[in-house]
Amino acid sequence: MTLRVALCGLPPAAARRLEGWLAAHPALQLSVAFSAPDVDSLLDRLSESPAHAVVLDAGLGLEGLSCAQELAAAGYAVLCLAGGPASAPLRRRAADLGLTLCPDADPARAATLLRRLLGLGAGSAQIGHVIAFHSPRGGAGTTSLLLHAARSLHGRGQTVAVVEVSGGGGAAPLLGLRPGGGWEELVGLPPEELLSDPCGPERVAAALRAVEPGLHLLPSAGPAVMDELHPDLVEAVLRLLGPCGCTFALVDTPAEMTLTAAAAIAASDAVCLIGLPDAVSAYRFVQVESLLAGLQVPPERVHPVLNRWREPAPPSVEEALAFLPYRPAVRVPEESRPAVDPSGRFCGFRPGGGAARALERLVDALVQEVAGT
Repeated sequence: MTLRVALCGLPPAAARRLEGWLAAHPALQLSVAFSAPDVDSLLDRLSESPAHAVVLDAGLGLEGLSCAQELAAAGYAVLCLAGGPASAPLRRRAADLGLTLCPDADPARAATLLRRLLGLGAGSAQIGHVIAFHSPRGGAGTTSLLLHAARSLHGRGQTVAVVEVSGGGGAAPLLGLRPGGGWEELVGLPPEELLSDPCGPERVAAALRAVEPGLHLLPSAGPAVMDELHPDLVEAVLRLLGPCGCTFALVDTPAEMTLTAAAAIAASDAVCLIGLPDAVSAYRFVQVESLLAGLQVPPERVHPVLNRWREPAPPSVEEALAFLPYRPAVRVPEESRPAVDPSGRFCGFRPGGGAARALERLVDALVQEVAGT
């Protein structure tokens, strides 16, 4: 069953963009019923053409918020969209009234929040699923595996944020983005203040870089800034990505178990533990097991992944995997073709190839575990 959504006050370009996004993703079970320019027109149209949900632009002001409150009381799923320059007090007022606010006009983010308001998505409207990708050694291809998983989730209609908590900043060029934004705009904020601020999700959303609709990056700000990043702020930001409309946050952690990496892993719903089929990874896997236990990460939430797998593997690798209290490792075969195009932008592993199939199985397991679908 497709549920009908009425739009009110959205700029024409934003309304067309949202309508086109929903039409291109029928699996979301949402479609635009009509678009009204103002509150009076909306109420007239609703009497003639019923809808299940209403999206109002926050730029409609207090009249729009009052209408939104009345519609919510009448049983409509109501989303306030900050598609234009709405004042901070107005957005605070929306939060005070208990209205869900989408911090920008990203159609994928709006669709995610609408589905949760309508009871179509897993979990509450305030929860996003966090998956940490961690390799206890460098050069294991962690960022490439994470980006392929992010693309896979995005292709399934999910809204995904890639979060970097290391100082390397390797994801931005792979995604075709210039440096800027991200943690640089958030570092130094008191975590308690951010969590208690009704505009907290909006502040986090403003730091995200849009790769394309439904796929975002919270980039590293370089070693100097990242050294100042407080672990509690990392946890707070990950908690706020759900209210931002992100169904999944995939966190790229450094090889060294820094305080920020530990905070991200402890806040995660699942951990992908990345290594290579060699003796060094076997040794590091055994080392990191006690660290994960100290962070109270349940063994069943750890997904070992051996990248660039090739036969035969050293006996030490099989011995380490047998010793660890984790599920069987996902083995991603080595591919001759690089996962980047000639410009250096990440293009994913070869469709239908062994690596892509192995990662699809990993994503299936992650979704089943953290989202129950």
